Amino acid sequence: MGMVEGALGEAVGQLYVERFFGGEAKTKALAVVEAVRAALEQRLQEVFRKKLYIYIYIYIYIYIYTHICICIYIYIYIYIYIHIYVYV
Repeated sequence: MGMVEGALGEAVGQLYVERFFGGEAKTKALAVVEAVRAALEQRLQEVFRKKLYIYIYIYIYIYIYTHICICIYIYIYIYIYIHIYVYV
């Protein structure tokens, strides 16, 4: 059986492909592959865009948070300075 398969396998496979996968089947298969590739490319662009928005949001949040902390620090420093040196 293995000898027959080895000798005829390729020829039978070629006949099967010619019969059931004619000229337009390759065109359809390539169209499906291209559609999947385009959908994947679009999805990856959406993911990268969302990821970029998240990074921008985190950057802005950290920027604002650090400035608020600095303002609070300055306010506390001035408050302590006034109460130590002005009211004493």
